[in-house]
Amino acid sequence: MNPKRCGNALVGIAVVRHSPLSNAPAREYQSPAKESLRPTPQQHALLEQLAAEDAAWPNIPPPPVPPLSPADVRSAAARQRHKAPGPDGWRGSELEHLPEAALQTARDLFAQVEAGQDWPAQLGHWKQVHLQKPNKELGALASLRPISLSSVWYRIWSGIRVRPWLAQVLPDEQHGSVRRKGVHTALALLELGKDPMRAGRDGCFRFIGAADLAKAYDSLGAEFCTRDLGRMGVPASLLQAWDRAWRVQGDAASPMALCAVISEALVRVKRHAAALGGQHLHRVYLDDRSWITSNADLCASIGRRWKHEMGHVGMAECRSKAEYAATGGLAAQTALQETLEQSGTVGTVVERPKVLGTRLQLTRAHTGPSEDETKRLNTAQYLILEAAALPVTRHQALFFAKSTGMAVATSCGWSRLPNLQELQKLQRAIDACHGDAHSLWGGWPAAQIAGAHQTLHLLMHLDGGLRDCWQSMRQNQGPIMMLRRWMERQGWNALEPWVWEHADAHSILDARLPAHRGNAAWLARGGRVVCSLPGQGKAHVAHVLRDAWHAQQWREFQDSGTKAAQAAGHLRWRDVEQRAVLVSKACEAAPPPLRPHMRAIAVGHWVSQARFQLTQGLAVDPCCYCGDAHPDRLHEWTCPGLRTDSRHLPPDPLFRALGWPRCGHSDVDASLLCELARVRARIVADRYPAPASTFVTPQARRAGREGKRKESLC
Repeated sequence: MNPKRCGNALVGIAVVRHSPLSNAPAREYQSPAKESLRPTPQQHALLEQLAAEDAAWPNIPPPPVPPLSPADVRSAAARQRHKAPGPDGWRGSELEHLPEAALQTARDLFAQVEAGQDWPAQLGHWKQVHLQKPNKELGALASLRPISLSSVWYRIWSGIRVRPWLAQVLPDEQHGSVRRKGVHTALALLELGKDPMRAGRDGCFRFIGAADLAKAYDSLGAEFCTRDLGRMGVPASLLQAWDRAWRVQGDAASPMALCAVISEALVRVKRHAAALGGQHLHRVYLDDRSWITSNADLCASIGRRWKHEMGHVGMAECRSKAEYAATGGLAAQTALQETLEQSGTVGTVVERPKVLGTRLQLTRAHTGPSEDETKRLNTAQYLILEAAALPVTRHQALFFAKSTGMAVATSCGWSRLPNLQELQKLQRAIDACHGDAHSLWGGWPAAQIAGAHQTLHLLMHLDGGLRDCWQSMRQNQGPIMMLRRWMERQGWNALEPWVWEHADAHSILDARLPAHRGNAAWLARGGRVVCSLPGQGKAHVAHVLRDAWHAQQWREFQDSGTKAAQAAGHLRWRDVEQRAVLVSKACEAAPPPLRPHMRAIAVGHWVSQARFQLTQGLAVDPCCYCGDAHPDRLHEWTCPGLRTDSRHLPPDPLFRALGWPRCGHSDVDASLLCELARVRARIVADRYPAPASTFVTPQARRAGREGKRKESLC
């Protein structure tokens, strides 16, 4: 399990010993096997009886476990490439490139463990990382979130052996710890009930409930998990090896193990809801559960049933996270609250329930962004403005702004796409770092980037049932509506459900499943580049989306009215797409000091000592190098005080406007572009001297601005 980067981490006993918490986290989270987690024989007998009554999984012997191969180990190590290392320090990126003999040794080790041998001592220890919870008191024990990190070798074995079994036996309602089923699919599943929820008809989905467990991994016994997995058909040899890896830890420190316990409880909860009557829809992400029902009594009864089922395995519900919501305005919410109180159901009725960190909108009323969304954008704006004020070059300031503020701004949730009005403050902060807003690829970068990562995941990972949600919640929030709004913002026109056309890029994106495809009329349109999902892969889909963004930016650049835009106004994106690839390769092959200047020239951000108006290109100052009173736009190339090369620029208008090499002359034009970059570097160095070594803190800058404001008032 990966630690979330949500605060300072206290890793292991060595760090905790020097913290103001003394040894409290060590006593609380790093104790040996806890006696309270050991199930009693009565609990096992009860669960066996309930499982026999449910008969959710066929009681047949599991098939034999196939032997591992070095290729399996290498493939599993590649999936751990970006994961955090365990206590032994090994990373997946290191194991991925081990020689074949080393992988064969690892395969033999796993075979011995599955045969009944104990795990090596180094692989039987877990590292505890205590992360500070957001918006909680610093230094308090209750404000720390314990995260268990195992060795990457153990994670490789578990990913090869146990994860495929879980993917086969877990219900469709469960998400998390299953490949291609994450937060986005869990939230999108709720959209199946949103459209009838808005209709307000009798018998439709109108009520939603959410629940979460308190300290799920700390209170879950390992024996519960192994017996549940055994009833689900996982081979005994794998379960015994899994159990031996948990003995030092004492609890089931694995999200996959928690999924097994929740699965059996989910079967009984669904059977209980079916006996009461009414429509109901369930969604589970690890220990986070939510459900949509057609009546309030059924919604409250499911919440009480979940509490009852979790009591069988010694786990408790978190009272503060038990939320309920209803459509129909204040009257429906008041009636739901009365139902909860009369039935003794623990929970609070809210207007916008929070599911997996995302606030859901269930009414027609427009409520605007939530507090979390506003706080995230304000934090991103502050970080970008701080980066713009750093005493560094503009290129370095952009790098800091991209790695801090833009990373915060674009990590939005899966339910809502920020409006353009909400991004205005953030965009002004970006312009302060970027400079020329009329250069190519410079307009509205926040609006273009926000939601791109989520859209790509939704396009690639939605199954057939979720793709039926195209018409759900047209005026509301949700993953599907967020995807549709983002595609529309990028210039994609929907021809039919899950089929888009981009006129500027001259391409068509077909996101339907193969079973839903037929002889569509748009296939007869000649000259279109058709991309079908998901067979063509994530990288190809990302390339199609990125190419469409470039085509849209090219059109907006041509409409800006600058001299560079006027010179390239007659060229379509299809005519210059290949040359954009050539200029990208030329920048990568150039010396590192010249790359920022080459990229600036390639997007139309020329710099001349003679200042120009942004849109008209009229000279207002003479050149300080040669005294020419009427310099043109490319004066720096012909100025005798700057020119270091006797070659002339080619007559090609695109090269004169943006420096993009010509097809067939890429080597010659790339060298000319390098010379243009050297001239630009000298002008920038003369115009913007090296920053002073003294760093002015943000507090000092704010104090100076406050002093000037007071002087102006006096």
